This record gives sequence, structure tokens and C-alpha cells, in this order.
Amino acid sequence: GGYIGSHIEAQLPVLLVPPHTEKKRLNVAVQLVIDKSRSMAQDNRLEFAKTAALEVVRILKDDDYVGVIGFEEVAFIALPISKVRDVRQTAADRISRLFPTNRTNLYPALEEGRRGLSRINAGRKHLIVLTDGQIPDQGPYYLQLIKQLRTLGITVSTVLVGSETPDAFLAQLAEIGGGSFYQTEDPQNLPRIFLSDVKVSTGEQTIKEEPELPVRTGPSKIVTTSLKNFPTLRGFVQTIAREGASTELLVTEAAGKSFP
Repeated sequence: GGYIGSHIEAQLPVLLVPPHTEKKRLNVAVQLVIDKSRSMAQDNRLEFAKTAALEVVRILKDDDYVGVIGFEEVAFIALPISKVRDVRQTAADRISRLFPTNRTNLYPALEEGRRGLSRINAGRKHLIVLTDGQIPDQGPYYLQLIKQLRTLGITVSTVLVGSETPDAFLAQLAEIGGGSFYQTEDPQNLPRIFLSDVKVSTGEQTIKEEPELPVRTGPSKIVTTSLKNFPTLRGFVQTIAREGASTELLVTEAAGKSFP
């Protein structure tokens, strides 16, 4: 607004941040590794996972890459990692070939995901693992593989669906993989989780993409107003709090990150 360096800015408890030059978007490669063991038939978990995969295909750009691997006792490549423009029309048919059967064995699918992503030339590479139960053969070799993925520039997020019990091992895989761990009892949340994670992990999530921004009390609590409820915001000007200033309000975007 032209107020940077002005007398008005000098009276504010914040410093105004100048607009940033938009950087050219890097193309991304996303590999989805989806549990298709027999238990994924419960509550239509696999069907919602397929919907989530199709939503990922929908939001990616033509020059991005996407792949889908199902896993049970063996890895099943439903959609070989390819340019999105080349598979946009056929993705639904390929992903529909995932059917629940047999038991859970994640490692071969992770290894297949590593091979696929390592062949792709993309600015950002990300892998999402979805399962509805604990990994029966969890061990140090999983951690070694995740570390290998990180050395290749591949981040890893994990999603647990249909379980009330947190899985420390899945959370550990996500932490080592530089991604996020999500847990939901309701499989209908899977499309939202996938979209949010892809946007965050590939650098697409920005505050401007949110239609509404919830406002909540900041760490200093409210001291200048008696309001208990605040209207949602639809945008704001980025600022930096001056030394000694108290943050009274925060806005929170979909992935849970807060901004003063």
C-alpha cells in the first residue's frame, strides 16, 4: 500500500513486509503407495483412497509426474509414474484396478516407489504411504530405506486410516522422511488429507489459496478487545512483529500452520 518507511508504519506495532517476487514453480513428482490389503474393504477405505488419488491427479499440472502403487503381499503398480498430461484421461481406469486382497507388506512397494521416483527429473519429489494398520514387519531396514529416499531428495508422508491407536512407527517414518504423519478414523477425510499434504510438501500451499482463514487467540491472549468470536479473514498483508510487541491473534490455514 505504499506505507513502508512512512510515518504511519512508525506508529504500528509491526513492520510491513514488501511484496516478494513470484518464483517459477518447480515441477513435482508424487508417488502414492496405497494399502490394498483385505481390511481396506472395511468402511470403503480403499474406495475413498482411490478418490483421493484421483484428486491428486486433478490438482497436479500437466508437466508434473504422478504414480500409484498398491500393496498387500506384493507391490502392484496401478499407475506407472508418468507425466500427468499423458495419464490424465486413463488415471481413473488404472486406479480402479486396486482391489482389497491378502495381507499387508509395505517394503516392496516402498522400494518400487524409490525406483520410480529416482528415474524422474523433477524439482520436488514426494511419496505418500496410506495404510489402515500397523506394519507387521517393521524394522530398521525401513528406516534405512526412508533415509535413502531423503538422500535422493524424496520426502515421505504417512497416513493411517480407520484406527484409534496412533502408530509410532508410521510417525517415525514421516519424521525421518521430512514429511507429515496423519491419522483419521473416517476414510471420507482421505481426499482432503492427500490434497493438503501434496500442496504443503510440493510448495504449492500458500495462504492465498485458502477461501477462509479461521482466526483464534494468540499466545498473549486478547487484551485490547472483548470480542470472543472473530470473523474469518479472506486475506491479509504480511507483517513482522516489532521487538516487545505481543501477538494477540493468529490465522490458521488448512495444514495447521499459524500466522500472527
